[in-house]
Amino acid sequence: MRGLAHALGTQRNVRVHLVLGAGVLIAGGLAGLGGLELAVLALTIGLVFVAELLNTALERVTDYVHPGAGPVAARVKDIAAAAVLVAAVLAVCVAVFVFAPHFDAIVGAPTVPIVLAVTCAAALLAAARRR
Repeated sequence: MRGLAHALGTQRNVRVHLVLGAGVLIAGGLAGLGGLELAVLALTIGLVFVAELLNTALERVTDYVHPGAGPVAARVKDIAAAAVLVAAVLAVCVAVFVFAPHFDAIVGAPTVPIVLAVTCAAALLAAARRR
């Protein structure tokens, strides 16, 4: 539990993802999502949170092993951060697919799953090309 407390106390992005995840679960409950839908969201949010924690751990180990700012240390940190980015983008995609049918009921217009899939794929590709 000390590691979790340390990450929450020192890592802004860990706190941000925790708050956003809680917000998504609250929104899901208010939107009337079923148990399976909420479970999928919770697992996806958990994946992002785990990725953030592993990123934090890898950054600490990298700083310990290679205290100076070198290209290898930077690459390790970039790869760990990319894992968080991929997890976060995929979490958004899952949320879009889970909430989409409920959005249809609210708006009264059908959403097209293929458009959602293309949007999520484009977001993932844009994130991958960003650098």
